[in-house]
Amino acid sequence: MANRDLDSNAIYLSSFASAGAAGDKEDYQPIGDADMSFTDQLDNLGKIKDGWDGRGSAAPTREALATAKNIGVCPLGTGGVQLELHAGGADVEIEIDANGKVITVMWSRS
Repeated sequence: MANRDLDSNAIYLSSFASAGAAGDKEDYQPIGDADMSFTDQLDNLGKIKDGWDGRGSAAPTREALATAKNIGVCPLGTGGVQLELHAGGADVEIEIDANGKVITVMWSRS
């Protein structure tokens, strides 16, 4: 499927399939849409099988998906939002300003 043919509301999983002598050809597989909740998107990722990208990839593990479900969102006093994940001895925070621009990405390991 060419990029221009993609549904702008759908969420796609990009993968590469062999195209013979021409090299690798990118392919897109729909896994949900933008109206789905974050948890539903993660649940769909849990249905992916090993080899999903055609190059020996591993499917997302239950442990990885469970940790991803712990991502928190909180408001900022400036009108933006902050995404947070505190797991496995690491702290990750992403700040998005009121205009939708990512302004800060912080990461630390305790």
